[in-house]
Amino acid sequence: MRKLIFSALLLAGLAALVAPVAFAQEEKPFVLHGEVRTRFEYTNNANDFTDSGTAAGLGSNDDQANYWPYRIRIAAEGHFTKNVSAWIEFQNAGVFGGDFTGPVKNGTVFGFGADSGVSLYQGNLTLDKLWSDSFSLTFGRSELVKGNELHLGDLDFYAGIVHDGVIANWDFKKFDITGWYTRPVEGSAFHPDNAIPPGAVAISNDPVTQHFWGAYVTWDIAKEQGLDLYFMEARNRAIDPDGVVTGPPFDVFDSPTTLDMIGVRWFHDNTTKNGAVWNGEVAQQFGEISDLSLPGSFASGADLSGMVIEAMFGWNFKVGDIIHRPYGKFESASGNETTVGPDDEDEGFRPFFEDFHNRLGHGDWFALTGGDPSFVGAGANGGTGITAVSLGYTGWGTRHSWGAEFWDYTLDQEAVIAGVGEDDLGTAFDLWYGFNYSKNLMFEASWSQLSPGDALTAGGPDDSAMRLYGQARLRF
Repeated sequence: MRKLIFSALLLAGLAALVAPVAFAQEEKPFVLHGEVRTRFEYTNNANDFTDSGTAAGLGSNDDQANYWPYRIRIAAEGHFTKNVSAWIEFQNAGVFGGDFTGPVKNGTVFGFGADSGVSLYQGNLTLDKLWSDSFSLTFGRSELVKGNELHLGDLDFYAGIVHDGVIANWDFKKFDITGWYTRPVEGSAFHPDNAIPPGAVAISNDPVTQHFWGAYVTWDIAKEQGLDLYFMEARNRAIDPDGVVTGPPFDVFDSPTTLDMIGVRWFHDNTTKNGAVWNGEVAQQFGEISDLSLPGSFASGADLSGMVIEAMFGWNFKVGDIIHRPYGKFESASGNETTVGPDDEDEGFRPFFEDFHNRLGHGDWFALTGGDPSFVGAGANGGTGITAVSLGYTGWGTRHSWGAEFWDYTLDQEAVIAGVGEDDLGTAFDLWYGFNYSKNLMFEASWSQLSPGDALTAGGPDDSAMRLYGQARLRF
């Protein structure tokens, strides 16, 4: 059925393009948008830090892998009556080869691979200039992207992030305001797909429901300079009503929390001129774990107080038609010191919906989080939080871009390994190149090598891990 809907959407959009006279209210009410992206990936040693054939019991291939992730999207943007528009977008994201079904693509998940199922990525209605020329409301499923995507990103290098709810925008001359309410998870009511009459709805006594709301303000304080201020709150209402430890699957959801965050960002950037560029952002979290929560790593009623800091400073200088930029970066997510017994405060930063790609390097070895920051298989052995610093250079012209970075990673809180405190996560070196073939088509290649530290290896194998990829992306 989803494939039929997808095909119908495509035909409707094409019909709108070739036969606009059929629509009375607008000359061209529909515009098609889309993306075709595929990427070759090669990784080695990211799971065990052991070169192939160097340890007993490992096969000749070890944990080397090459594979082809892809993402295909198609969207219809419709403008109907005055100030009313809609966006409907479907996507399929997966890996070449799918699963053991081979060439048969049935839209389901088997074994270790997800087959080629089509899903609704965005679907929303916008009422523009509602009550005033500056105000608009968007209802439905939408991307919500703000700032440097530290908290609100679209994760477009992978399969994306979208929110279900309502988004309000006020667009003024010198500043913009966005407010939203969304439901990341709905667990208070269960119903069959496409059928929600009262008799078909089951009310949950153990709701795993999440609420997310906030406001984001951006000021143009000077030429090419801006100031962001924001507040966000996430409420998790996963409450076990009987308060008894019954084991999975119920008590694993027993973690009701209220997490608030305030933050500020000051930025200055340009891509065509000489001079300084920078980005600085800091956010403080506060809140608590509910008194109704059963104690685990944290006590019932424990306070939440994580912090995140992100900073970049660089200098542009132009030589001919080429812009060169040396720069430095600092990234920090607070961790929580390990205690004996339930802790009465979590000082670890809890991310919202950040775009983690290339936040701490092109290899995506780590995430900016107060929990275990490692994406590599060996893990951080109990250490929490992360601090990362880098020195880099990038250059670009009309069609070409390139760059290199060196990264040094440490845990914010030491991990105790064999009685010794360790915080060294390792170092990484990145190289990349991009080529704009046309205004729609771009090619990109990247190589990253991670040399793991003792907090990752725990005294075990410490061979370098590598990630290599080449990507083609067409957008229209």
